[in-house]
Amino acid sequence: MSQVLGRLCGQVAGDAFGPVVQSVVQYLFTAGSRPLPAVIVNSPYQRNEVKLALQVLLQHHMVTFSVTRTSMVEYTLHPDRVLLLLRYARFLLLIKTRFGVEQEVILDELLRQGQDSAFQLVVRVTKRINESLEEGGKRVQPSTIRDKFCELVRGHYLQRCASLAPPPDPSAPPPAEDAPPPPPVVEGVPPLVEPEGERAFMPPAQLDMGAVQRAVDGRPGRPPPDDPVRWRVNFSRLDEEFRDQLVLNSVSRTCGEPAADVMRHLMALAAQTSRPWSPECGPVALTELKDRLTRLSNSVHADAVRYCEQYVRIMSEGETPYLVRFGDAGGGQYTLNMKRVMQNFGWAVAENVVQERFGSRAGRIFRLIRSKRYIEQDKIHEWAMIPPKEAKLLTYQLHQATFVSVCDLRKPGQQVAPGRLVFLFHLDFNHLTRMLIETCYRALLNMLTSRSAEASRHQRLYDKQQRVETLLATMRQQGVDDDQIAEVEEALTEPERAELARAAAVTDRLSLAETQLDQTLFLLQTCLRYSAMK
Repeated sequence: MSQVLGRLCGQVAGDAFGPVVQSVVQYLFTAGSRPLPAVIVNSPYQRNEVKLALQVLLQHHMVTFSVTRTSMVEYTLHPDRVLLLLRYARFLLLIKTRFGVEQEVILDELLRQGQDSAFQLVVRVTKRINESLEEGGKRVQPSTIRDKFCELVRGHYLQRCASLAPPPDPSAPPPAEDAPPPPPVVEGVPPLVEPEGERAFMPPAQLDMGAVQRAVDGRPGRPPPDDPVRWRVNFSRLDEEFRDQLVLNSVSRTCGEPAADVMRHLMALAAQTSRPWSPECGPVALTELKDRLTRLSNSVHADAVRYCEQYVRIMSEGETPYLVRFGDAGGGQYTLNMKRVMQNFGWAVAENVVQERFGSRAGRIFRLIRSKRYIEQDKIHEWAMIPPKEAKLLTYQLHQATFVSVCDLRKPGQQVAPGRLVFLFHLDFNHLTRMLIETCYRALLNMLTSRSAEASRHQRLYDKQQRVETLLATMRQQGVDDDQIAEVEEALTEPERAELARAAAVTDRLSLAETQLDQTLFLLQTCLRYSAMK
């Protein structure tokens, strides 16, 4: 892992949790797994502050602990989970669009807390929604929030955290000789067990709604028993939704909105028989897809039902097909090769980067090398129809920027001399993906740094604006006359208002660019994830 990634993780964690957490993140990224005394010694902050920072990181599952063979507890940082902080706004928008406001607030509370019990979560969400609905006179019931929470659990958007391991059963038979030894037990370190399979997505068996209502109303009463089950967000499920949305957006742009409806329902049928992150989805019969579209015709495009077979044929043909047909049963069986689709997306990103950075002719050379897989230098200008001198210059620039790789091939029966070797240009997809990911890390770090610098530069104006707005709100509540209100408003001069508007516009542009760059980063990381699969 690069130093840029370490600095980016520290910047993201510092913006979210403060400088103490930032120092702990940067040290654990550099040093790897380390015990608590080492983290405290290498931090400029006090012992209690470092322990609180580790507690926050553990609460949000950005750091995990493990017991070594020497019975020492070590803490390990997970950089990919730290970078998920950049995606929280997109997570909330996804859940709000898919379900509604109540589910969005539930997810927001869990993202803020890291993990929580169902009881405390329902109480906190109910209070928060009711406070926002006080002006309209409406109130939401805790039972409604409980049902929404269970809906998210059944959809695998929320999952159970690791729980305390049960005490050993003295009547249990001894373990087999070839069984792996149990982890060492250290005093003060609780042994945890991760729920397996569908057990991680079992909704809470029971919830004392009377106690929940008393807690919401603030009435005294017997406190409920402590719930040992804690819940957290299943980020893998949310990433799965983003991956599917990438495919659907691509199909919609290339084949039309009805084709996207056909693909959406085909993916829903394939998800019933395949694992979420399988490189190739399970087969779906055309007749089964038609029956599903006909049954749900009220919620899909009319052309998707009428021309289903034609759209499936279009998506299974062409240079970059989405679907693969491999059987004739049920009118033909089709499967979605997600690994190949994501690789095509990755190639498209690389081609766009080359074309924007080096020009259209360099993009033509890049596409030529990709189509030929291996090609000699003398053949590039002939096939790309570019003057030889310019083709050599562009190829050298692409090779210098490591977009193009070179391998040598010995001619059979010849001596091993530099003049007897044939140099072939080719592309390494995994190398290209990692290089582009590194570029995204560097660009994200620059954006976050620029945004922090912009905020620090105008901190005095922000404080003054906040004081003026607070004073104006108090004066309006007290019924002060308009002349005095206008006099307070003039405390913020026109040049200062213009400077604040300019700073807000710059911050908005940086936030938008950050969101778009995170989408590209997610696409490239997904490509690399599928490339590692066999």
